[in-house]
Amino acid sequence: MDPNAVTHDPNPFGPQPNLIVLADSIQATANEAKNLQNLPVFRDGNAIIGAIQNLGQQFNTQFNTLNRRFDQFEIKLDGLQTQMRASAINNLARIQNSHLSTSASPITPLVNISTAAEVPGFPATSRHIARMEEPELDAILQALGLAPATGSVAAKRRQLRGLVGLAERLENA
Repeated sequence: MDPNAVTHDPNPFGPQPNLIVLADSIQATANEAKNLQNLPVFRDGNAIIGAIQNLGQQFNTQFNTLNRRFDQFEIKLDGLQTQMRASAINNLARIQNSHLSTSASPITPLVNISTAAEVPGFPATSRHIARMEEPELDAILQALGLAPATGSVAAKRRQLRGLVGLAERLENA
């Protein structure tokens, strides 16, 4: 085609929209859009959102419960590890104490079974055990995880001597 040629096209601006068809299409779209409210996602949207939020809250509650239980488990595990460490220390001390030759020989001290810390007032020698009074004996036996023996102070001294690992022959030596 010659660009300079004059055409006698009845519509020089190209195809034109049919406004009636366009209006009918918009009306049909609007009518169908009204029906969207019947879909569950639109009709029950608030209920669905509420259910999702409820599930989220339940999840958070369960997660927090598990976290608390895990924290409690860690605390118990730490306590068990401390008791095992204290038990190992005390067993070694008992072995060493079982080889003492005189009542003046220094005792290897036992540790608190719950904390693995030194027991305040722990006797330095077998001779010190023989001089201990009931309140001191009770405090040390409890720190070592035992209920004090019922009965005489002598029974409590024997209990402590046995717990420390001392031989009976040192009592009078």
